[in-house]
Amino acid sequence: MPTKAKVVPRDYYDVTPALGHAAGDIWSGLPAYELLGGVTFTGIVITPACDLANRKVETISYLPVIPIKRYFATPAFLPDLLRRVRGQLIAAGIDHQLESPAPFVWPSLAEVDDLIAKTKARLSNADVKTLAAAERAEAGLSLLRAASQDSCCVPPPGVMACLLGDKEWASTLSSIVRNSFSPDIHFLPSDQQPVDWSGIPEPSVALFRYPLAAPIQVLDAAQDVAQADWPAVIGSLARAIPSARHLLKQRPLKHATLIPRYFADLLTRYIGMHVRLGSPDFSGDTVAAFVSELQKRLQ
Repeated sequence: MPTKAKVVPRDYYDVTPALGHAAGDIWSGLPAYELLGGVTFTGIVITPACDLANRKVETISYLPVIPIKRYFATPAFLPDLLRRVRGQLIAAGIDHQLESPAPFVWPSLAEVDDLIAKTKARLSNADVKTLAAAERAEAGLSLLRAASQDSCCVPPPGVMACLLGDKEWASTLSSIVRNSFSPDIHFLPSDQQPVDWSGIPEPSVALFRYPLAAPIQVLDAAQDVAQADWPAVIGSLARAIPSARHLLKQRPLKHATLIPRYFADLLTRYIGMHVRLGSPDFSGDTVAAFVSELQKRLQ
């Protein structure tokens, strides 16, 4: 009986990419434009292949790619993080007003520090059940504190496992790998290349809510080995393309290309996020009225 070949990370990437531009190219040193912290990101190109092949575009569009561990310190994960921390604070019997000023905005540092002090006090005098909840709350609060000061930081070691518990932590990671955790992200495994060459040195996610672009002339120049003085190259390009200055500190480098069948999956999910039609939700009163009417009709 034929067996299905096991899919391994090296099946995902062509680690000897062609010199020209292609959809699915993975670059380091792409400008972050001060999103999510940091000066540059690794990015995966999503510009249509035909446009690249026929030189119809003046920019390269890409999605930032960040290590999974950094994802938990981004605004994208903040609503889930707040919900979990609030739950543990309640379980620990700690009064709180842990709210965001607006969606995807970090709570005030003063409020987080106040709650950290309260959880430490509870840890010194609590039963076993309350102690566990307080420990989890403190772990989540430490992550909130770190991320509010440095978006896209590396979370303190062990905080996610402590906050969620080993079982739920494993389940969360499994759903990320299976692309069932959120429609906003897409899992990419490590390319298993030597660290000095690797484009994706550890399991990562592409961020669908952060599409960016860079001038194609800059990336053309980055691949030209004859252009040895990178600051001089950027200085020359920036006179006509001011945004080129965002690529001054690090010369972009193409590391690999995502294999077409896996790139197609990423692109399908990315497009699907944007083409959802949807409709306005019914208000609570409208839902209650419908339920009442249905109860009468179905008696």
